[in-house]
Amino acid sequence: MAFYELFFKQNKMIQNYISLALILRGIASQCMGTLNKDKKWSAKDRSKMIKAVCGVISSQFIAREGQDPTERSWVENLENILTQSKTENVCYDFKIGLHSLDGQGSFNEALVSKIVKTLVAMSNSHAGNNYIILGVADKKQDADKHQNQYNVEPKFFSNFYITGIGDEAIKYHKNIDGYLQKLQQSLENQPITDATKRLIQRNVSSFNYYDKALVLMTIIRGDEPIKYDDRIYVRKIANTDPKPIESEKEFEFYREFIEQTNRYPYNTLPKSSIS
Repeated sequence: MAFYELFFKQNKMIQNYISLALILRGIASQCMGTLNKDKKWSAKDRSKMIKAVCGVISSQFIAREGQDPTERSWVENLENILTQSKTENVCYDFKIGLHSLDGQGSFNEALVSKIVKTLVAMSNSHAGNNYIILGVADKKQDADKHQNQYNVEPKFFSNFYITGIGDEAIKYHKNIDGYLQKLQQSLENQPITDATKRLIQRNVSSFNYYDKALVLMTIIRGDEPIKYDDRIYVRKIANTDPKPIESEKEFEFYREFIEQTNRYPYNTLPKSSIS
């Protein structure tokens, strides 16, 4: 009943599964002593126990929508994101970097286009904030290619390989600022409106996970769908649907989009601190 209160009545989600599991140890003896008494417990007793359990575990829950990940320690936060992405992968995606791992190291403009298309599809599919992180590989073979090219070992967490983008940034752009500038320039060439470009560009930032530099790209759902190359794309589970919404079905999609957006009070949420 405490989980029901936090999940459905307060519209929250788990922030850290491992910490929550540790807190739950001994929760019965801490908060449910009434159950051990030789008497029939009442609705009032139940209410007290639910409140007590909520009080203990609430620190490991966050608002389901609109949570700004930069509000917490990035070491802990990245690990939370990697864990959550396994079940909420519609609003998370990861790329190892922006340069090829074929030994040539050319800047991958096609990948930037794919990233932008993914961000747009995420915004059309998930009400709230959506994230792409550069510097993370979810396949060992990609992490091995990165290690072979830069001779730097990745960090491993929960079946993900955190390679960082620092090595390619220094090799091809002298530093991370130069890397981000190149990314911003590439974003200018994308087939999206100027307003969407500004939305994406102002929500690009770098952060550190231990000694690994990574890049966070965020898109926040607005009042209406976003088009890529004048078509509406959506995200299905962990992939962008290659087929756009058919023109004759766009009106129906707009209606579904507005209904989903209005389901929660997103417009009252604070603006992302990244901007």
